[in-house]
Amino acid sequence: MASLVLILHYSKREVRNDTIQKASQTLDATISSIDNVMLTVEQTTGNIYIALQPFIDNPEKVREYAQKIVDTNPCVISCNITFDKDYLQQDWLSVPLQTGLPTWKNRRTERDENKEPIITYIMPMTDRQGVITVDMSLNLLSKIVLEAKPSEHSYCILLDSDGSFIVHPNNQLLNNETVFDIYEHSADKHISEAAHKMVTGESGYMPFSIDGTRFFVFYKPFERSYLPHLYNDDMNWSAGIIYPEEDIYGEYDTLKIETIAIAIIGLIMMFLFCYAIINQQLKPLQMLTERAESLAKGKYDEPIPDTHHHDEIGRLQSNFQQMQKRLAMHTEEVEQLTNNYRKHGEELSDAYDRAKKADQTMTDFMHNMTNQMIPPAHAIFNDVKELSDFRQNKGSKSLDEMASDIEHNSQVITELLSNLLYKSENDRRKEAPDE
Repeated sequence: MASLVLILHYSKREVRNDTIQKASQTLDATISSIDNVMLTVEQTTGNIYIALQPFIDNPEKVREYAQKIVDTNPCVISCNITFDKDYLQQDWLSVPLQTGLPTWKNRRTERDENKEPIITYIMPMTDRQGVITVDMSLNLLSKIVLEAKPSEHSYCILLDSDGSFIVHPNNQLLNNETVFDIYEHSADKHISEAAHKMVTGESGYMPFSIDGTRFFVFYKPFERSYLPHLYNDDMNWSAGIIYPEEDIYGEYDTLKIETIAIAIIGLIMMFLFCYAIINQQLKPLQMLTERAESLAKGKYDEPIPDTHHHDEIGRLQSNFQQMQKRLAMHTEEVEQLTNNYRKHGEELSDAYDRAKKADQTMTDFMHNMTNQMIPPAHAIFNDVKELSDFRQNKGSKSLDEMASDIEHNSQVITELLSNLLYKSENDRRKEAPDE
């Protein structure tokens, strides 16, 4: 896009430079064309003036030669060769008659607006106190000049020193109001600015707008060709080319729109292709993400497919596959160890329960044995006491009876102690293999 913008920028600059060059060439050609028409009139008038010298006093010949000037120049509509003093007293003839130099006169103020606009070539005849005036049609001059327009909608203009039009495609503007009067109330002040630069003899170009349509005016002073045998009057005219912006940048704007449209479509297509390619490339990552989520949930048995890619994603998938296999193996080992520990735990729990039960049985046995030993012990105690009483007071039992009771109760206690010892030895033997 940056390259495209740069290309469009330089393309527009080249279009503008090409237009400036073309406008300059067209202005030169326009000035040359107008100058050629004027030179033809000047040379014809000069030749007629020389040829007329022998017949200067013959009115018929004078009229005949005046008609020749009209016939030999398509732009000339009338010619007047006069020595009339009243005619020579007109204001527009005063300056050339005083200087004696031929000149061109834009007679915009001298004619009725309803008549055809003209420009007059004045050649004073100082030796005869007369003058030759040749009226050239501005309509015909404009027609000749405008035929060589540089583009379809462009046109040439020629301004007098006061801003009045000498050449313009609209005949209604010829020799009527000046450009300053016509566009005095225009919203775009560039028109008056451009006209001012033209009448002051500047060269250049300037954009302006008329009724919402943008134009460019390219202008330069009207400079006549130098001929040694002819007097070159300083006309103070300015020639211009009016270009609609559409004629200058129309094809460029169309190309720009088409190029931008193609670029946008290309970017969209590139985005879609990139999206499809990246999405295809990221499928292994999506699969690995799903497998990682499964691993996080403790599912280690979901297989990870093999890959034929050797890029980073392919290596990642291979490493992830190995990691998943190792995790699965480690998980099996952990489960096996867990089962073994659980089994040992159950065995320990059973052993603990048996020990606890045995301990309770021992406690009950000891309690029972103790309970059984108490009566004989009490009996022995009583017998010993009676024996003591007997020795002192002559008790109720005989010595044989007391001895028999003591022996019997002692035998009972001895049996109980033997059973307790046997029980303890037996439990010790049972526990010996586990140790």
